[in-house]
Amino acid sequence: HEAVGGLDPATGTPMPKDAIFARAALSKPMTAGGALMLVESGRLALEDPVERHLPELAGRRVVAGSEVVPARRSPTIADLMRHTAGLTNGVPGGSELERRYLGLTATDRAPADFLAALAPLPLHFQPGVRWDYGVGFEVLGLIVERVTGVRLAEHQARHLFTPLGMNDTGYFVPPAKAGR
Repeated sequence: HEAVGGLDPATGTPMPKDAIFARAALSKPMTAGGALMLVESGRLALEDPVERHLPELAGRRVVAGSEVVPARRSPTIADLMRHTAGLTNGVPGGSELERRYLGLTATDRAPADFLAALAPLPLHFQPGVRWDYGVGFEVLGLIVERVTGVRLAEHQARHLFTPLGMNDTGYFVPPAKAGR
């Protein structure tokens, strides 16, 4: 929830100056920042095809009208960052493909399970031809994990949050800080 005039919108009471807020959409620029650090160090390139780091996602196919056809090219790291990789988040009342994408980002899903669920799904469109808010940053996070050998949250804490003094930034609020 969000503070309005320093008041907790749920209770109307003043909020502490060190209140912690959930900002799920900010995970995307943080994931991009972690990936760009790997680009800067030469461990990753923006033009890398996704399957270079996640071979489970090789041989992508694309829905084209009533057919499923081979992708003209592989989605790249840059496509993941721009939401142009052909991936979608899914829409409850959308197409059959969009409904199949629903639920891919469950927070309790292991990376291998996410990849196993994503791999057989065709792309929503040819990589690089249009924008769609999708699961590209989840895929990018898995690439960061493969390249670094550590979980995304650990990589971000070690190389991004701690050096920048972002001591209350993370994916979950630790029990000791839940009161804030």
